[in-house]
Amino acid sequence: MMSILPEFQQSDAKDAFVSNHPMPPFDKAEWASLSLDEKWAVYRKAYDTSLELIDEVNESLTELDRLIYSENHCSPGGLSLDDIDLWSRLRSITIVKGVVWPEKLRNYMDYFSALGDIPLYDSIAC
Repeated sequence: MMSILPEFQQSDAKDAFVSNHPMPPFDKAEWASLSLDEKWAVYRKAYDTSLELIDEVNESLTELDRLIYSENHCSPGGLSLDDIDLWSRLRSITIVKGVVWPEKLRNYMDYFSALGDIPLYDSIAC
């Protein structure tokens, strides 16, 4: 919600997302009982906390870099559903400023971005 994704250009769109997507540890019923300001406070706190975890993310990416099979597929045998799942999960991390991508993993991300004609979020990272 801190980024400038096209689908969240208007504040109403951001408010609707925050209103309808509970953050841990809240369940839907607890979340519904909070005001919009309280919900935004939870989102801001989560964002601030996430900034403290970038070093851990970088370490995990370094470990993952050693585990992926190649820059063109994550496991032996070629392209698989594992690649679709992994790439889509990692794509969301490209919106985080300060993340350091190891070379093989970065090439993997760029390869699938180009192959699928789906841009990464690096240019709007915050």
